[in-house]
Amino acid sequence: MVWPDGVGNTWHAGRCCGSTADDVAFARAIITTLEQSLCMDPKRIYATGCSAGGAMTYKAACDAADVIAAVAPVDFDCAHSSDNTGATPSCGGCSPARPISELSVRGLTDTMVAYGGGNTGSTGWYSPGAKGTLELWKKIDQCTGSVQAGGQYCETYSSCAAGVEVTLCSLPDTGHDTYNNAVGMIVPDVAWEMFQRQPMP
Repeated sequence: MVWPDGVGNTWHAGRCCGSTADDVAFARAIITTLEQSLCMDPKRIYATGCSAGGAMTYKAACDAADVIAAVAPVDFDCAHSSDNTGATPSCGGCSPARPISELSVRGLTDTMVAYGGGNTGSTGWYSPGAKGTLELWKKIDQCTGSVQAGGQYCETYSSCAAGVEVTLCSLPDTGHDTYNNAVGMIVPDVAWEMFQRQPMP
């Protein structure tokens, strides 16, 4: 595991989160350095993050899918687009190098990044909400068919391009800290189950 810190304790993820650093280049440099110094499987490099780190995880999925196998953003929606008016989808311009699996975990009572979307967060950035992000990512990964139950709190599109999957887990009685959710879902375990199924092709 590697826990990088962004400049100013935040990330440059599009509509959020205050940084102007090239954090995708930073992520790529970390991966290159690790591959040169450690024995690791390049087909099993994954990304996850919470809050602004969740936004950065989406950014990595959009712009570094050639080196990252799958992602699990937490407590945030895709903010890839820099347009904050709502006219452009929040994942506008997101065009991964290949289909990439995505599992999002959101708290239904989140007030920092509202589950239902709208102008949200400390800077009032425009978000489509958790369900809106699910639909946007369904289009990005060319998923077809109906959403299916994927555990007590999760819904999954499993018929997507190249065998990837798109999931949203919505946790009741949970705000902007789903790792400490009130319903007993162990978020890292759920993410790891998906990661194990989804190596780089």
